[in-house]
This record gives sequence, structure tokens and C-alpha cells, in this order.
Amino acid sequence: MIKTIFYKIYFKIKDLVYLLKCTPYRVKYGFWPHELWALDWTIAKFILPRLIQFKKTYAGFPVGMTSKEWNNILRNMISSFHYTSKQFDSESLKSPEALQEEYKLYQQGLYNFAKYFGALWT
Repeated sequence: MIKTIFYKIYFKIKDLVYLLKCTPYRVKYGFWPHELWALDWTIAKFILPRLIQFKKTYAGFPVGMTSKEWNNILRNMISSFHYTSKQFDSESLKSPEALQEEYKLYQQGLYNFAKYFGALWT
């Protein structure tokens, strides 16, 4: 019990020291240095909730496309960013074939994100 309390206090102090040490970096660059360790994950975590909200509230869709088609493309984009943000959680539990299929969908979602980036406005 005492050992557990000691470790909790130790890690809280360690976290505080890290934050104090990195605050000038945060002020200078606008982000924490640890956000660069897995930049794809950091970006996915930023974009994912915004895409989900956009899908719920968008008012239109690109010219030459139906609402259903646009909805499917948005769903595909969301799946890709969800995959990126969760890929380290349970990848080893899936078969290689399932991972390959997921990866194809992931690539398609990123392609759609790049292709329709200019259409992500309401």
C-alpha cells in the first residue's frame, strides 16, 4: 500500500517536472514535443472527432455526388482515422487477411481525405 502511494506520488512529480521542462517548447512551437513521437496518431486523434461532427452536421455535398455517396465517403474517412488512432490496441488479435482488408480500407479513406479535402466545409 505504501509502495503504491509512493509510486503514484513519484510519477506525478515526474510528470510535473516533464511539463515544466517542456513548457518553453510548447510556448515556442504550439505543441508538446511528445506529440511528434507518433505524428500520424496525433493527427488522427485531432481529425477524428472533427470528421465525426462534420458528418453529423454537414449541410451539403460535392457537386456531382449524392448525399448517400458523400455519406459513404465520410464514413470511409472516419474509419481510416479511427484505424490510425486505434491500430496499436488489438492488431495482433486479427488474422493477416483481416489486417490486409482493413489496410486497403484505411488507404482508401486516406485517399478520399486527400481527394475531398477541399470539400470539407459547411
